Amino acid sequence: MNYKEKKVFILENGEYKEITYSEFREHMEANELSGNDNSSEDRPFSERFFISIDDTLLEVSKEQYVDYYKDKRRQKYIDEEAETAGEFSVDALSDGLFNGEVIFVDTAPDVCDTVMTQILAEKVHEALALLPQDERDLIIQIYFENKTERQIASEYHLAQGTIHWRKTKILEKLKQIMNF
Repeated sequence: MNYKEKKVFILENGEYKEITYSEFREHMEANELSGNDNSSEDRPFSERFFISIDDTLLEVSKEQYVDYYKDKRRQKYIDEEAETAGEFSVDALSDGLFNGEVIFVDTAPDVCDTVMTQILAEKVHEALALLPQDERDLIIQIYFENKTERQIASEYHLAQGTIHWRKTKILEKLKQIMNF
């Protein structure tokens, strides 16, 4: 198997310089044998800090090195805790053809719709209060008690068509009262 050789970036005089991984290994081995380094930097390679990102080694300061591995350990801890708790990433549900995010649909009612419904309900109740009692009773039976026109017609010994005509006229009156 052919492996892609890592790129190595070292700091020389405050700027990054690219060297091959083979050169890097030679410097590391030279440091182990002689205890010093022939580079222009004061510190030997064995005392420098490198982080590995994909196929690249990058020299960084000690603080950057510590922060990088501290964050890496923290993320590993978070991932392990999530796995223990049975959590998983939405990204795990996604593949090239399917987006896992579409599975999770917000079922909470829209606040704006809820407020509008409440305002409209208040207006309807105010308008109903302005109707004569017999008209109000008919609307309440149909829309609040869920009775059919046929049931109401039977109770009042009227034709279903008469109940329907009365309902239509009362609804027109309600629309005028509510300014619709």
